[in-house]
Amino acid sequence: MGLQDPVEAGAAGRPRIRYVPAVGPRLRKLLLVVFVLFALLAVDSVYLGTITWFEWWSGNTLQDYFYQVVFLLHLVLGFLIIAPVIVFGPLHFRNAWKRPNRRAVGAGIALFSTALVLLLSGIALTRLGLFDLKDPALRSGTYWAHVISPLALAVRSTVLLAVARAHRHRQFHSRQDADDGFLLPGMPQRHLREVGP
Repeated sequence: MGLQDPVEAGAAGRPRIRYVPAVGPRLRKLLLVVFVLFALLAVDSVYLGTITWFEWWSGNTLQDYFYQVVFLLHLVLGFLIIAPVIVFGPLHFRNAWKRPNRRAVGAGIALFSTALVLLLSGIALTRLGLFDLKDPALRSGTYWAHVISPLALAVRSTVLLAVARAHRHRQFHSRQDADDGFLLPGMPQRHLREVGP
């Protein structure tokens, strides 16, 4: 059932709406798995990116045995995160798409789309036979999509949290303002009491 689905008729014949959290208890566990894997991949990626940058800057090869182990860890973590992201996205969307905060819904769709670009570009770069990109221009574009998309994920996640926070803040103050009444247009009496004469 979605957020707006009526469950039964309440007093005065109005349908009661059953609240469905956007992230319930089971989905929260899956989200925790996604966050942990993403955090491990972020740390791993910072190391790989730093070595790659220093190689480009100095012109020397710095990829030693440890780099290869970290790169293998990147591949393993990358493949491990695919299933949780693919499962979490549609389940969360099913619970959240009817929410009144359309900006948060739009930001969530953009966030999931960016995650899919990250995952698909990572799979395309693995050279497992299915996606053996030999064209240098295509491989380079896929590489940069894979490098830039986590940065976009971080920015979009921050924006999504800010939008959700602002929406909650607005909801809280609209309830408070309804109780306080307005003295001036757009300014509740409560704010005037806080500021003083």
